[in-house]
Amino acid sequence: LLLVYCPLGYWNWGGGWMFQIGAWDFAGGMIVHESAGFAALASLWVLGPREKQNTNPHSIPMVVIGTSILWFGWFGFNGGSALAIDSPAVAMVTWMALDWLFMGKPTIMGACAGAVTGLVVITPSAGFVQPGFAMVAGVMGGVVCWTMTYIIKNKTNLDDTCDTVGVHGTGGFLGTILVGVLSDPECCLNAETAPEWCANPGTVIRSWNQFKIQTLCAVVSAVYSIIVTYCILKAILTFWQKPLVTDKQQATARDEYAFGEEAY
Repeated sequence: LLLVYCPLGYWNWGGGWMFQIGAWDFAGGMIVHESAGFAALASLWVLGPREKQNTNPHSIPMVVIGTSILWFGWFGFNGGSALAIDSPAVAMVTWMALDWLFMGKPTIMGACAGAVTGLVVITPSAGFVQPGFAMVAGVMGGVVCWTMTYIIKNKTNLDDTCDTVGVHGTGGFLGTILVGVLSDPECCLNAETAPEWCANPGTVIRSWNQFKIQTLCAVVSAVYSIIVTYCILKAILTFWQKPLVTDKQQATARDEYAFGEEAY
C-alpha cells in the first residue's frame, strides 16, 4: 500500500508528474485496479502455482451476490456517475458470448467476471464519456480481458485464481488508455462554450496527444507495480525461510485445516 498505491496516487491525484503532464484517472482505474492487477502478476511469478489448480468455485450463488453488491457499490466508487451502468452490462454480455462461442456454453461465473470487467474498464473515464461510448468501452473490455484471462489460464503456468490480472490489471490498463480515445470531443474543452450534452466540459477531450499521455502513464503504472511488488515479496521470502503454504495445507480444505471443521 505505502510503496505501490500511495506513490501512484500522488503522481496523479496529488499533483505529481502524471497530473502535470495531463493524465486523467476519474475514479482509480489506473491507480487502484491496474496497480493491483499487475502487483498480483508479480505475486504469481514469485509464489508460483498451486499443485491443484482446476478447482470448482466454492459457491456460485455467493459469487453472484458478491458481484451484485460490487455493481451497486460501484456507483459510489465512480462518484455516483450514472454513465457506469452501460459498460458493465455490455461487458457482461460480451464475456458470456465469448464463453458460448469458444467454450460451448455461457456461464454464470463468466457473466460475473464480465460485469466486473466492465466496471473496471469504465472507472478511469466514467465522468468523461457519453453513455454510447461507455458501451463501446464495455465491448472492448469484454473482448480484451476475456482473451487475456483465457491466455493466462490455458497458455501459461500462472495460477490466477480470481482472474485479477486478466480483469483488474488488463481492464485498468485498457480503461486508462481509452480515456484518450472515448472522452468528449474538442468542442467540450471550454466549459463556458461547451454544448449541454458534454459529459464533463472543461476537463479532458479525446485526442492523439491525450492517448499518448494515457498510454505512457498506464505503462509506467504497470511496470512500477510489478517491480516494487516483486522486490517486496522477494525480500519477505529471503527473511521468511518457512514455506508460505505446506503440502499438507494444499491437500486439505482450508476450513478443516484452520478450524477442524467444514461448512458442507
